[in-house]
Amino acid sequence: MKKRILLVFAVMMLCFSAVCSAASNGALLSSEEKVADKVFSVISGESAYVDLVGDFSTGLVKNLPENKFTELKKAVKDKLGTLKEPQLAVLQKFGNADRVIYVAKGTKVQAVEIAMTFEVTGRKPLLNEISLRPLEVKKQAPATDKK
Repeated sequence: MKKRILLVFAVMMLCFSAVCSAASNGALLSSEEKVADKVFSVISGESAYVDLVGDFSTGLVKNLPENKFTELKKAVKDKLGTLKEPQLAVLQKFGNADRVIYVAKGTKVQAVEIAMTFEVTGRKPLLNEISLRPLEVKKQAPATDKK
């Protein structure tokens, strides 16, 4: 009887710890999505650079000052066009970092991959890297039935 009670208690503790872990990861992803929304807003010109720089890591603040970010915005507009309908495609978790990858439609290309890497130390994720690249979406030929 004591073993059964102990077993039930152990199973309940495992379930409770899994729920707490999922809630923590969910809150972190939500914070990362808010930063990603700011990135899209600044790249599209709806918000200013100063609204986003508070979410940068110290390394990104040094490597991507406002003048370089303005060049990045111009290059994105010239080569990829306006980004529309960004959707979260992939979340990768590493030790102290997360990478979120979005796919958006571009007005000059079919699709754009936007990858953002976050430093995860503490509760606030800090944007450490942004990369954008065009994606070519290949259409498959219709399958033919061989008889």
